[in-house]
Amino acid sequence: MSKASKKYWKRHLCAVRFIDDVLQVKWPELFPKKPDSKVPLSIGFTSELLAQRRQLKTIGKVIRKAMQLWCRGWRYYKACSVPGAARYNLAGEVCGYVSETEAEYARGKLTDWEEKNRLPIKKESNSVAADENMEAKK
Repeated sequence: MSKASKKYWKRHLCAVRFIDDVLQVKWPELFPKKPDSKVPLSIGFTSELLAQRRQLKTIGKVIRKAMQLWCRGWRYYKACSVPGAARYNLAGEVCGYVSETEAEYARGKLTDWEEKNRLPIKKESNSVAADENMEAKK
């Protein structure tokens, strides 16, 4: 494994631990555990967290990576796919709503995700195709 990939995975694991150990403990209503639905967060939520990084005892890179992981997941896009869904700030207050454009974007991401993760269709086996060719020759 290269130095760059080790650095990436270290930052990734730090971000996951930060979500599990800090965000989901301190703000369980904003960062629910699976299988509960995620809630749309306010625009600029990462900036609110960055302003509190000293109290959270972490660095900005970990906070940014954690928010990327949290907000680019299937459950988050599902929560944001409903126009008019409330967005919450760090205090847990409603501070905006998901617009139609944002909901369309989230639905597009969900569609892309479903297409990417769809199981491949099984191809016909060679024996079935061979049988059909034999019947066609008769």
